[in-house]
Amino acid sequence: MGCCPSSLESAGTKWALPALKPGLSSPISKTEVDGSIKLLFLGPAECGKSTFLKQLRLIHTSGFSDSERHSYVPKIRRYIISSICTFGDKAVALNEELEADLSIVKKNNGSIWDEDDAEYEIGLVRVGGAVVRLWANASFRQAYDDHCAANPGFESFAFFGDRSAAIFAADFAPSDEDILRCRVKTSGVVTQSFSYSGMNFELYDVCGQKSERKKWIHCFEDVDVVLFVAALSDYDVNLRMRDSVELFDQIINNRWFEDSTVILFLNKTDVFKNKLINCPFGECFPDYNGPETFECTSQFLLKKFEAANKDPTKRIFSHFTCATDTKSVRFILNTVMQRIITDYLEHLGLQ
Repeated sequence: MGCCPSSLESAGTKWALPALKPGLSSPISKTEVDGSIKLLFLGPAECGKSTFLKQLRLIHTSGFSDSERHSYVPKIRRYIISSICTFGDKAVALNEELEADLSIVKKNNGSIWDEDDAEYEIGLVRVGGAVVRLWANASFRQAYDDHCAANPGFESFAFFGDRSAAIFAADFAPSDEDILRCRVKTSGVVTQSFSYSGMNFELYDVCGQKSERKKWIHCFEDVDVVLFVAALSDYDVNLRMRDSVELFDQIINNRWFEDSTVILFLNKTDVFKNKLINCPFGECFPDYNGPETFECTSQFLLKKFEAANKDPTKRIFSHFTCATDTKSVRFILNTVMQRIITDYLEHLGLQ
C-alpha cells in the first residue's frame, strides 16, 4: 500500500471562490484599461512558487540589491539551524557522539544574529564548526535522508550543508543560488512588476497555505494569465497531491478565469526523480500500471491535472520544471512569456 491515495476526491477544507459581479459575463482585463498584463501565481504550499518569483527577478529585472542579499544571510543561517533542530535528535539516536555538536547548535546560536554583538564572530566559529562537523558525519546524513523522504521542504538543506563553512563565515555574501534555495515562509500577497518585449506585466504571488487562501480572493479580478504550480515530488505524501489536483480543479473551472490563459508548472522534477529510486510510484497510485520511469510517471500525473479541466475548448499549457535550475527556468519563462504575448495580441485582434 502506498501513502498517497489514487482517488482524488475532496481532501478536506473547502474555500469559497468569488462569484461574478452582476451584469458581467467575464471580468474586464487590466490590459484593456492600463496596458499591463496581470499574472496570478497560484498553487499549494511548498510547491516552489516563491522560487519562480525569485528567478523572474533575476532573469527579467535588475535582480537583488546588495541590501536584499545581505538580508538573506540570517535567513539562510536560520534555515540551517532550524532544520538541524528538527531532525538532529534522530541523528543522535543513530550516533551518540553527535550530541555535543547538536547541543552547540541548539544552545549557542543566540549571538550570531546581531553583527554588533561582541560575540558575533566567535559565535559564528562555534556554531559554524558544529554544523560543518555534523554534516560531515554519515549518521547525521542518514538521519537527514530519512527525514527528508517523509517531510517535504528540506531538500535545500543538503545544498547549504555542503556550503556551511562559507555560510557561517563573517564575510558571507549570498549568491543567486543561495537566495533561490533559501526557504522563507510567505504570507499574504507578494507583487512584482516587470517588462518583457515591450509589454508591462504585473505578477501576484499568493501564499499557498490553506489558512491563507481566503486572502487570494481580491487577486482574482482582472486576471489575464493563471500560472499554477504543483510539486511532482508530492506524489508519495498523503493528501498533498490530492489537494494540488483539487485546487487546480477549483481554479481552472472557475468563471473568473474563463478567458484567462492557464499555464501549469509541474515542479520539483529533480526531487521527483530522486524519490522514484526509493519510493515506487505504483505503490502510491495503484491504478498506475506503467514503468517506473520519469517520463511515464510524470505524464500520468499530468493527465490527473488535465482531467480536472471540464471545458474541452480550454487549453492548458504545461511544463515540467525545476525552479532552482536557472538555465532551464530562463528557457521556460521565455517560452511562457511569448505564449502570453501571443494570446494577448490575439485577444486584441492583432494576430
